[in-house]
Amino acid sequence: MSATEPSRPRRDLLAVLAAVLVLQIVALLTLDGYQLADSTEYLDRADRLAQGLELVPSSRSFAFSALHVPIFLVADWIGLDDYRAAVLLARLFQMALGLCAAAVLCRVGERLFDRRAGLAAALLFGTNPVFLQWSVEPLSGTAATLCVVLAFAAAVQRGEWRQGLVVGLWLGAAFLMAFQTIMVLAAFAGALLLRERWSGRSYLAGAALGVGACVLVQCVLDRLVYGGFGVSLWNYLVENFAGTASTWMYEIGGKTGIGPLQDAGLWLYNQAFEGVDAARQAARAEAKSQAPRDWYVAHLHTHLLAWPALLCLALGLVRSAFRPSWPLAIAVLTVVSNVLIMSVKGSQSFRLWLPLVPLVALLAGAGWAWAYGRAESHVARRAAAVLLLAAAAALSADLLRDRNRATYGGYWDAMAFVNAAARDAVAAGDPLPRVSSGYHWAVRFRDAPEVELVKLPAHLNEWGQLLEDERAAVLAELDTLDWFVSHLQLIEQDAAILDVLGRRFEVAAAFWEPDTFWEEDTLPLQKILPILVLRRRTGDPEAATLFDVHADADPGAYQARLDRPRSIDFRRLRPDGTVEAQLVLLGWDLRVLPGTGAVPWLTLHWFAGPTAGHDYTVSLRVTDADDRALQRNRRPAWGVYPTSAWEPGWIVSEGIPLALPATWDGFGGAHCRGDLLPARLWLAVPEYAEVDGVLRRVGGLNPFRPSGRRPIGKKKVGGELVSEEGYTFSPDNLFLAGGLWLSVPETARVPDDGRRL
Repeated sequence: MSATEPSRPRRDLLAVLAAVLVLQIVALLTLDGYQLADSTEYLDRADRLAQGLELVPSSRSFAFSALHVPIFLVADWIGLDDYRAAVLLARLFQMALGLCAAAVLCRVGERLFDRRAGLAAALLFGTNPVFLQWSVEPLSGTAATLCVVLAFAAAVQRGEWRQGLVVGLWLGAAFLMAFQTIMVLAAFAGALLLRERWSGRSYLAGAALGVGACVLVQCVLDRLVYGGFGVSLWNYLVENFAGTASTWMYEIGGKTGIGPLQDAGLWLYNQAFEGVDAARQAARAEAKSQAPRDWYVAHLHTHLLAWPALLCLALGLVRSAFRPSWPLAIAVLTVVSNVLIMSVKGSQSFRLWLPLVPLVALLAGAGWAWAYGRAESHVARRAAAVLLLAAAAALSADLLRDRNRATYGGYWDAMAFVNAAARDAVAAGDPLPRVSSGYHWAVRFRDAPEVELVKLPAHLNEWGQLLEDERAAVLAELDTLDWFVSHLQLIEQDAAILDVLGRRFEVAAAFWEPDTFWEEDTLPLQKILPILVLRRRTGDPEAATLFDVHADADPGAYQARLDRPRSIDFRRLRPDGTVEAQLVLLGWDLRVLPGTGAVPWLTLHWFAGPTAGHDYTVSLRVTDADDRALQRNRRPAWGVYPTSAWEPGWIVSEGIPLALPATWDGFGGAHCRGDLLPARLWLAVPEYAEVDGVLRRVGGLNPFRPSGRRPIGKKKVGGELVSEEGYTFSPDNLFLAGGLWLSVPETARVPDDGRRL
């Protein structure tokens, strides 16, 4: 506060904080599911420590988790079985930290500029979409942000070693909360060295002492919690810096002819990755996304600052150039250096900007206050500035609506489905079911007391990095479960996973919201396909399954039980007229899985003749009345039983999820005004092989006449491929197997109001 202004109740600041709190509450209430794994991993460690369980060394500091240990100690003390309340308390704690950061930032702005600049900075910070998105999650970034703001507030005032000690302690505290602030700390330190130089050596010594004390605390904390002195810090440095730094040193040393530098790079790499499996390192490197170097700049106006806020920031930078000061220089150097370094990382996310957002908001607030002018400035100028600030705050907060915060919300819905079924089963006297998930973190703290939530030895998304014995441990655990929840990509990775799931489980429900089940935080975007709820087989012959193999079933009796019996004979003949390969479609079943009602489950039933060792693919297409198509090209039985392994006389059924689009113009058209929409099922049985490194079609089976003597011929009549008997083919030779009625998803339903679609 300016020395010329008397101390008074800060109703204006309270109003700003109240507005920020309202936006935080809205952000919390509109959140669906956890936004990323860190949201529960920090709390999981706190819970495990509260229960006295061993913690596995990590690349994250335990300090932030330690702040939440009291929540879980109290929960255990009062016998709380449902930890959703504990997660809510953790989120409210995060929101409080964010509000404190906004209040401190306001005071800093007042000290550097004036009251209006401080209020504007607090408002722009509190309405920032990155702040609103992540300040309602139990993430270390918000706590680190508060520490950075407090360090900056202390750095504004120069002094002796005690003042430097305060700055160092707050910077060290930010480091304790989140190792990602190492670069913020480095930028701060560089700016303070430039400012203080030799004359401020006492101040710098105090700052170094504060940071060093926190680093020591971190290393001791690692020893107490993880069993190794500084182990989490070392893991973080190896994971984030060692590989890049050693590669640069080696390459620069080789190009410049500096042998010792090249040797040092090789030594660093060997020290960092000694004992780490090379294949696993290669898989991790391959898994990292590579974003363009200008990604942050290109998305600044859509992810961080709306155009009015960007204008305020530009004015703030101009003001700092015309009226330079060391506090502003520290802010600018910290932001610019961190953004430059983050831009060269493989994966990029504005979540990493969270500790930088208050510094950006401070500069923007200063720019706005400059545009506002003094109290005696022309009323039009002040009115325009007020409108600019209002637009900056409103449009920045509105950017949050474009952020997808429900990527993994379906996991919560799936877990609620399992919880309800488990309550009924336990009430009937059954033991607690063992439940697990492909993403354990996505369902952590969402299980009911009637559920035994089991964590797999490794997340299924890590499958490509696992060693053989680690994969075996995962498969063994899967084979003990009663329920399993996962989205399709994870279970489709390997036939070994599908083999266990197909044999042990049936499909109980599916959750699919195509507008939200996608992941924004990696580039390119990764689609999250339907989330399946798998239940241990009940013996119900009508249950949906991934696949089934019947070695001795009577095909006639089997076909009679199908919803849509339809014999379609796909075969290939030898030159002498004998059958070389044959697959007969006996028919299909179709049902809509419980859940969101957007996933029809189509089951095809095949009768095997000889296959002569060929591995065929089933090309399946479902089209609506306007020829919108859902295409599925797949190996039968999910690849667990390729056709080359089928024996003559087998009947193989395979379930196929048909995830429907969310809108009428994606599939269904005007028929989405009703409950059912007509569709057509097309099939082909091609064979693919790699030729000169390229996957090409090398053959396949053709649909034959009922006599089995000749394939069904076709000719073009009126723009369609048809046979003499009336069979229909698509332009790319898929055979029309028959018709379907699909239920219209609620998201795609259109009112029957006479409006033309």
